[in-house]
Formats: sequence, structure tokens, C-alpha cells
Amino acid sequence: MVDVRVTGDAVGAVEAPAPQPPVRARRNPHLRLRLLVGDTIALTAAWSPEIAVGTAGGAALRSTSLAIIAIWCTLVATYWLGLYRSRVCARPVEASLRMLVAALAGLAGAAGVEWLRHGTPVPAPVPSLVLATVALFAVRWRLTRWLRARRAEGRFLRTIVLVGRTDQVGSVCDLLDAEPELGYRVGAIATPAGDGEWRGLPRGTPDTIQPLATQSGASGLILVAGALDPAAAEQVVRRAMDQRLHVQLWPGVECLASWRLRVSPICQLPAFYVEPHRIAPWQAALKRTIDIVLSASLLAVLAPLMGTVAVLVKAQDGGPVFYRSRRVGRRGALIWVTKYRTMVPDAASMLDAVAALNERQGGPLFKASADPRVTRLGAALRASSLDELPQLFDVLRGAMSLVGPRPALPSEVEQFDEDFQRRHDMRPGITGLWQVEARDNPSFRAYRRLDLTYVDNWHPWLDFAILVTTVHAVTVRALHLLRRPAHRRAPR
Repeated sequence: MVDVRVTGDAVGAVEAPAPQPPVRARRNPHLRLRLLVGDTIALTAAWSPEIAVGTAGGAALRSTSLAIIAIWCTLVATYWLGLYRSRVCARPVEASLRMLVAALAGLAGAAGVEWLRHGTPVPAPVPSLVLATVALFAVRWRLTRWLRARRAEGRFLRTIVLVGRTDQVGSVCDLLDAEPELGYRVGAIATPAGDGEWRGLPRGTPDTIQPLATQSGASGLILVAGALDPAAAEQVVRRAMDQRLHVQLWPGVECLASWRLRVSPICQLPAFYVEPHRIAPWQAALKRTIDIVLSASLLAVLAPLMGTVAVLVKAQDGGPVFYRSRRVGRRGALIWVTKYRTMVPDAASMLDAVAALNERQGGPLFKASADPRVTRLGAALRASSLDELPQLFDVLRGAMSLVGPRPALPSEVEQFDEDFQRRHDMRPGITGLWQVEARDNPSFRAYRRLDLTYVDNWHPWLDFAILVTTVHAVTVRALHLLRRPAHRRAPR
């Protein structure tokens, strides 16, 4: 989704409604305060080495004052550069550049004050500059992960008015309802069809967006591309901006990643160029090289842990240590996938008995958070993702990759539509975009969209981001598991 700002006179003879008081967008000061506190703590940690060096050299007061000035100037620049606005933080590349500028502003502020006070230049503390930039990025990345988890619980959602034809808004509503971690709640819809209710939501026309926003408490609107003729669309955007509503344009292409869009105006009108997606031979070779190096290194480092887990699995009931299943791999080839056994030995024969527990919505996959077949040890292994470690051998032999769509059962693949079969253009992975973005989301639509988004927009940097996020997610889940009382770890 892309923010839209449209100026100029409206075209057409649509009569403007009577002026209405602007709708006040609901802000969440709690989130911004949390971000400000996080920035302050992170910047203090980033400049601590500089303070320590100054203290050791007998200039504790000078180094401390410089650090305080640098932190204060960085925070001011961070605010001025819009890094406390969600629409800026949602663009990682642009936000990262702004974070670097903010860190440089902090350094420049400290150097300027020192020059005015003593007339001597300050040696540029490059390590503190780098640490400050990384600290700002880390705080926002961590808050983003935390916020997605809270939004999946229904908190911190932004209410919007959805504008489009009935069939269009139905598709977008399904997506936003299936993936609350995106952060949107549809409060009302505006369609050319007229007034009344639709799916229990208040419905009006594009001319009644202001009362719809007031009624639903919406702070913005999403306009589906092509929903209205150009004159009507411009009127909608103009009125929404006059009412201080945030405006976003939905392009209608779900699996097209935002980083492949380039603003390419036509006669000063907004248009986008879609960067072609081609996997160069060197990129494919790099992915396979990383798979081999990392999987071999992890197997060597984690060998003691894997041996311990194997002993525990065997000791719990005397059953097999590993569970091997036939899955569909790259280009539809059948592969064997290995995991530590997390269920009772005869779990396969009990599938019909637990079919009613399936939480997966709208698709053939099976997911049950309270599956009685899972052992107590198995629940802990799943929560910490340790059950996946044997798949490092599958990566090493080329059946899988570290990152990719999760390998599906042949019986599940038989029910996938032709478009979803494209997920098999790449090797299945131990982790993937779905695991880091919507692992606990039971919606099959989210599973499908994220797998196709990964395949259609793959880039080496995407794998890197997924691996880093996976390490963070596994660490957080392991800490939660350790803090959870022992009697709650076993499945009900």
C-alpha cells in the first residue's frame, strides 16, 4: 500500500458536500513513548564506550557532556526526520538512511558545541556513530516484531474506511481480517452501491466518507485502485485530506513486494514501474553456498545439543527418535524430511480422531495448538523449534534450503490450485516468510500469500532478513518457554 497525496482542482461536476469539522486521527502516544524510551536507552548504550574511553583518559566530564549532547541532538533529528511516524518506519531502506542522518546530526551537534566552547575540533568517534545507527535500527526492528504480535491479538489496530466496489472491498476485507498482524481494522466501507450495512459494517457512498469515519472512529481510508473513475477518486482523496484522514492506495496485487515498485510519474500523475524479478545464476549459487556453509557450521556447533535432545526423545517413551515424512520438494519432486519425533509413536493412526481440532481456516493444512498426540517434551521442542534441527542434514544434501516455503504433504499439494503450485519453484525451507510473519496465524490465506510473496520476490537480502528474524523469534519463544510454569508446558 502506498501513501497518496493528490493536489489540483477536481474534475467533474460533483457538488461538494457541506463543510464538516476535520476528523481527528486517533494517535497512540503509548507506542511513540515506548519508541522514544527505547531510542534513549539504545543511544546511551551506543555512546557508553566513548564515555568509558574519556573517563579512562581523565576527561570524564567532557566525554559525558559530549555524549549527552550527541544523544539529545540525535533524538531531535530522529523526531524531525519523521522516524516516529509509522509510514516512515514502514519503509526500512528509507528509514535506515534517515537513522544514519540522525546519528550524524548527533555527532555534528556534539562537535559543534565542543568547537564553540573550546575552539578545538573533536575527533570523530566512528564506533559510536556506527553503534548509534545500529541501535536506532534495532529498537525499531524489535518494536515492529513486538507490535505485530500484539496486533495478532487484536491490539493497536488502526481503524480505516475501505473505498471500492463491493467485490473489491470483500477481497481486501478478507485479507485484513485473516492477517490482523498487518495492523488494520475495517470500520466502514464506501461503495457506489449505496447505504445500508454489509457484513455487519456501516456502508455509505464515496460522498459520505466523513460521517462514516466519524461513526467508526477511523483515522484513514484505503482506496482500492480502479474502484472509481478518475474524477470521483480525486474528489474522495481531496475530501479525505481536508478531513485530515490518512489516505492509502491499494494496488490490488497481493504478491507484489513493495520494494519492486518504483515511482515513475506520467505527466506528473502517480504511476509505478514494477522491477522485473529474475534470479541470476550467481544469486542461486550464493543461496546454495550459504545453505552448505551455514548448515555444516550449525551441525558442528549444535552436535552436543542435538545428541542431548535425541537421548531425551528416546528416554521419554522408548519410541523412535526421528520422524521422517514424505514431502513435496522443488519442482514437485518427492523428498524425505526429518524431524525429532514430537508426538506419540502411533500418532498417524490417530489423525481422524483429532480432525475436529483443526484450526486451519480455508485450506487443506492441519494445525491444532492443543493436539493431544503431542508429548510434553514434544511441545517444548516445537515451541523452541529444536525439533527442526535434523533438517539441517536435509539442507546439506540439497533436498531443502535454510529459507523457503515449508515442505507440504503430497495429500495437501493435491488440493493446491495451479497458481499456488508456484511455491515449488524453490526448495522448501526450514524457515520462511510465513514462519516469521504469521507462524501462529491459522489462516490458509495468509500461508498462501506469504509463500507466493517469497517466491515471486526472492532476493538474497530477503533470506538474510528472514534468518535474522528467525533467530530473534526462536530466542523470544525459548525465553517465554523457560518463564512458563512447568505445569503449563504440556498440551491439554
